[in-house]
Amino acid sequence: MQLFSLAAMGLLALAIVQAKDMSTLHLRVYNSGVSNWGACTGNLKCSNPTSVCVKYSQYYAQCKPKTLPQGELCGQNDDTNVWKYDRCPSNQQCKAVGTDFRCSNKSRRHKKDASCTITNESQCDGQNWTGSSCCADPSYECRWSDDGQNVKRCQKIADDDSDSEDVGIVDDDSDYSDSEDSVDSGSEDYSTYVDDWGNCTEDDVGCSNPTSVCVQYSDYYAQCKPETLPSGELCGQDDGTNVWKYDHCPSGETCTAEGSDYRCKA
Repeated sequence: MQLFSLAAMGLLALAIVQAKDMSTLHLRVYNSGVSNWGACTGNLKCSNPTSVCVKYSQYYAQCKPKTLPQGELCGQNDDTNVWKYDRCPSNQQCKAVGTDFRCSNKSRRHKKDASCTITNESQCDGQNWTGSSCCADPSYECRWSDDGQNVKRCQKIADDDSDSEDVGIVDDDSDYSDSEDSVDSGSEDYSTYVDDWGNCTEDDVGCSNPTSVCVQYSDYYAQCKPETLPSGELCGQDDGTNVWKYDHCPSGETCTAEGSDYRCKA
């Protein structure tokens, strides 16, 4: 009988240790954040600092990478889910396909030599840019800077077997150019649109700027933010109520913690 009691106590102690280990593991996984494509609903933060928690509806949000894969879902407008995350690869744009939006190849037109004047490695879009986005050299394309800066530059088109996340397979045709002004942008039918910094919490509210993103702060608030944040701007929070990060600071600045806030800092 005494031997049985000792064995039972040993099993109980082992169960307590295992439960403690599982609890520690669960806490560790929770604290590490949610990986890309995981649900960040309920005020959870993404594990990748460059990822964004995109609100699909009042019931669901998902962590998405800074640049989506080719052909990936980039938006929906089906009454329940109303959202758009226009972060497609450089040679694709977010186009409507029924009630969904997907990263699709850009429309192409014959190059206008007069407007394709941007030299190799020069800025062609992004922060404070208002001019043409057409590269003079047909073997170059306007895409997000390879050095990680929040601007687009005319950079050499990668080979078809490139595994770069930001560059998709493109047609090697010197008579055509991926000029942004040749693309017909899709739009969503929200009942209300708000400018940057406006409240986009409700499902029927969208951002008026097609390149802006509705960033979810918490279960109770979301805000439209521009593609590139101003210098020194708030880029994240982790205060228990608001848990989010939008790592799209201007060139030369990074999203840096200041207490429970994050700000763009040089």
